[in-house]
Amino acid sequence: MQEAEAYRADSLAFVLSQLYGLDQGVRMLGLRGEEVAAIRRADSLTFGQFLAFVSEYGFPTAELVGEDNFSRECVCMLGYVVMLHNPHRLLEPETFRLLCGEVRAGRLNPEVFGWALDRYFVTYEGYSLFNSPYRAVRALQGVPRSRRAESDSLHAAIGLPLLPDSVFVE
Repeated sequence: MQEAEAYRADSLAFVLSQLYGLDQGVRMLGLRGEEVAAIRRADSLTFGQFLAFVSEYGFPTAELVGEDNFSRECVCMLGYVVMLHNPHRLLEPETFRLLCGEVRAGRLNPEVFGWALDRYFVTYEGYSLFNSPYRAVRALQGVPRSRRAESDSLHAAIGLPLLPDSVFVE
């Protein structure tokens, strides 16, 4: 890697590290009660800054920030952490289009994106559309058959194969 490319990669990794520090740091404060609002504000701030980063540079990859930088948790995990802490925002049309574009570009794993989306459905809607591990939080047994069209549509939109009949339940 040439010096200018290495500097750019390090600079981008530093930005990601700062966002990760904000996201995780506020959680380490042990906030309770009304103070939990501070976590939500930090999540919203981090989410907005992360989306701005993705809009400009793409979803973080080893190619973008360098192998060494990407091997650090604070760099490689930020995107996933931010999505999991803001699942209610993933279906906002502009956000959904941006992240679907990152899936198509090969920078965002469609299964991971699906799991983050499913965290929203399990947490806020009370059902799973991706049959992800998050369904265990509510002891859900599968995907409601009545939601099959919605599940199929989201799977197709993010490039995942449709779920087999066996995971749909009454």
